Amino acid sequence: MFQIKRICDISAGHVGGPKCRVIARMCPEITVTVVEVNGSR
Repeated sequence: MFQIKRICDISAGHVGGPKCRVIARMCPEITVTVVEVNGSR
């Protein structure tokens, strides 16, 4: 079994951003990176 250490959410938008915030807060041992490809968001 493997252990997740990093998560990258590409094009986070309205759902992915808050989702990643919850993951980062609940799992401080995981590095969470959020990237939005749409510059207007």
